Amino acid sequence: MARRRKRIAIGFPIVHSVQGGAEVLVSSLQSALAGKGHNVFGIEIPFNFSPVKQLIRDCIAWRLLDLTKSYLTPYDIFIATKFPSYVARHPNKVVYLMHQHREVYELWGSRYSQLKSSEEDLGIRDAIISIDNRALAEAKSIFTISKRVSERLRRYNGLESKVLYPPPRLGNVFRCEAYEPFVFCPGRLELNKRLDLVLDALARCKAEIRCVIAGTGPQERALKKQARKLKLGERVDFAGWVDDKTLVDLYARCMGVVFAPKDEDLGFITLEAFLSKKPVITTETSGAVLEFVEDGVTGYVASTEPGALAEKIDLLAAHPKRAGKMGEAGYETARKLTWDYVVDHLTAG
Repeated sequence: MARRRKRIAIGFPIVHSVQGGAEVLVSSLQSALAGKGHNVFGIEIPFNFSPVKQLIRDCIAWRLLDLTKSYLTPYDIFIATKFPSYVARHPNKVVYLMHQHREVYELWGSRYSQLKSSEEDLGIRDAIISIDNRALAEAKSIFTISKRVSERLRRYNGLESKVLYPPPRLGNVFRCEAYEPFVFCPGRLELNKRLDLVLDALARCKAEIRCVIAGTGPQERALKKQARKLKLGERVDFAGWVDDKTLVDLYARCMGVVFAPKDEDLGFITLEAFLSKKPVITTETSGAVLEFVEDGVTGYVASTEPGALAEKIDLLAAHPKRAGKMGEAGYETARKLTWDYVVDHLTAG
């Protein structure tokens, strides 16, 4: 018997002018649900995190939404995605958690958090944790995009969840053509993506391997200045924003991908590299990337010292046939991920 078509609302806080992995994931999820015959409705509210008091106002905005109906017809399911969309109320709230507000959890007190140790910031931190505890516990089911996100949820909020890995956008479009002497670093140029570490490592490499960095973001100027200071010259190509065709081509031709973020939630870049049959070089503090990258099997794992990362890049450059073998192993992992599996779990209730 065919399943009944459901009316599904997806909650997603939007940051204008930002197009990253979370935005791609939500768009892909909407398409996957619609492809299963469901009626899908996007619920979006702008997310503002400055001044810090605005974080509480954002929570209130989501809490005040009436998601029990739309044009007199109720939503069967409300799927919340990331902070603070899960603060909204619905009798059949399902959480597909990308991440909470990490600055009050594992990033608290680090250079990656705008919240420090002032009395006001401590109060906001306590309030957000309390809100999360209550709002997430209201959900009928909690799913996450990675084991790392589930671990944080268990550690900080005492809540259990099931991991549903989403496949990357473009899927079967990725291909492998060659293993040319350059490493590829796609993605937004944010502080927590640690491209500064990659540049420091490249300057220490013995191999004359190039690096192509594709993406834009607030760290672009600082990274270009760093590259000049390190006298990397033509060894680094800042390609800026690239279209899908160019992105796929760069994946197809590179020797491998260097992806060394700080405690990543998932990282589509890893899966995109694997679908292109390319190994990934990462670090031991890169979070969910380590759920896919096994040292010497699907890529290399280094410490966060530039010299250690440089050694792994040199190792990759010296053994292109090994790069191909690791890329094939990564492909076998990534090709098993499907939206059908994710959608079936999210809509089961």
